[in-house]
Amino acid sequence: MKTILLQLICIIYLSTNVSLSQAQSVLEAEHAAIAPYLKSDVRMVAWLDVEQIRLDELTKTFQNLTGDKVPEQAIQTARSWQQALRECEVRRVYFLSGVAAVLGNTSEIVAVLPCKNPSPCIEKLGAIDGTKGITFGQDANAVFATLGTAQRLDQMMVQASKPTESLVEAIKECQGHHGFACSIPREYVEVLLKMTPNEEQTRKAREFLTAIQTLRWFSLSQDHGDERIIGTAEFETPVNALEFANLVNQFVNETLESESASALLVAEGARVTISKQGQAELIPLIAAKAKEEAQQREEMQDLRQIGLAFHNFVAAKNTFPPQALTDATGKRLLSWRVLLLPYLGHKDLYDQFHLDEAWDSEHNQNLIQKMPVVFGDNTAQGKTRYLAVLTKNSALGQPGAPVSFSGVTDGTSITVWVVKSAPSQEVVWTKPEDLTVNETDPFVGLTADGENTFLAGFVDGSIRRLNSEISPVTIMALFSMNGGEQISFEDFEPQQ
Repeated sequence: MKTILLQLICIIYLSTNVSLSQAQSVLEAEHAAIAPYLKSDVRMVAWLDVEQIRLDELTKTFQNLTGDKVPEQAIQTARSWQQALRECEVRRVYFLSGVAAVLGNTSEIVAVLPCKNPSPCIEKLGAIDGTKGITFGQDANAVFATLGTAQRLDQMMVQASKPTESLVEAIKECQGHHGFACSIPREYVEVLLKMTPNEEQTRKAREFLTAIQTLRWFSLSQDHGDERIIGTAEFETPVNALEFANLVNQFVNETLESESASALLVAEGARVTISKQGQAELIPLIAAKAKEEAQQREEMQDLRQIGLAFHNFVAAKNTFPPQALTDATGKRLLSWRVLLLPYLGHKDLYDQFHLDEAWDSEHNQNLIQKMPVVFGDNTAQGKTRYLAVLTKNSALGQPGAPVSFSGVTDGTSITVWVVKSAPSQEVVWTKPEDLTVNETDPFVGLTADGENTFLAGFVDGSIRRLNSEISPVTIMALFSMNGGEQISFEDFEPQQ
């Protein structure tokens, strides 16, 4: 949530003031094709110049700002759309919506594609892979498309006589090939504010919503070849603008743990601007923060999938997987990670193992490089940092036959069975090796240099990021499944 908020507020930039009559003339000159559809309930307009879209650069920018990978199929579909739009002589693609889309309801968004021959254009677009679920419509001057209903298209195709004045001003401020203009009614912000609980966890959100109650409109734009996004936000009064700038600057510095000499936002009159220097300094930090958070989300998802496979194994076998598969003599052969493969969607890989041979046998060692990505991204070496914690009474470390949930008498919600260890502890994923806990200093091997948290998977399937500054006694109690320790969630907090 913090990253998304930063991405939105970090790109507000000051432009020159204009009168409504000037703004209206620009709308008529530059965006005459969509002017008839800008009825009063349209509060958001975005557009892309078809010829100026550079998908490779757009993909790179998206990944840098969010840390998320764009699926290859989505990229191929976008390329097909761009080619089809060129063939149909569509110069710009517009996206129109009401406030609901601004707040996350994408079914409210309608794409408007001005063109001379709408029918053949719909035929071309409808034939592209990846268009399933899109509803198309047309009038004499444009193609309409939405993920919503045909009724939504009909509503948008009804031409209007007068757009919202504040939205027109926002559109005027977009100077680049690609633009985004938005005007959110104050009453909608007030509703959101009332819906947000008045408590410490939501304090920042309430402060932000309070500040944007006086936001009249904002706009963003960008040209090809210029990484800087230019934008304008106008408030009701200079005081409102200054309060917003101060709030955002404080929020950005706290979130990024930055002490930048340059403020990101500067208020000038009733408008807020992002300084070139502030943008140059902070955008890379925002991108790095987004990448870090995306990696953490991916790690949590991996551990969540491993935990689900663990539960499915128990449902099928009525017991936890053993820490190591052994032969009749007790020789340790393969890791529990191999035993979970059928429950991770890799039954075909599981069937390739010789289960009566060691992990480094002539046959089995050829499977090391086939490590599923759920066990980590070091697939080239086939090494993982997802390790079971081994103590004399941990879920997979207790000597003897494997147990089941009934053996976790301390409670499944306060018993850790697997962690993501420090990089120095990574092991070949098929090898029956895990993290043997140092009872004197249980944090050894849990955190990397410069880090003070580690990811832990609990027997109940929950995932938590634990701080290495919490009590060693608490950590050992979390690793124990039947020690009788009394633990509360307050014990997870760092020691003061």
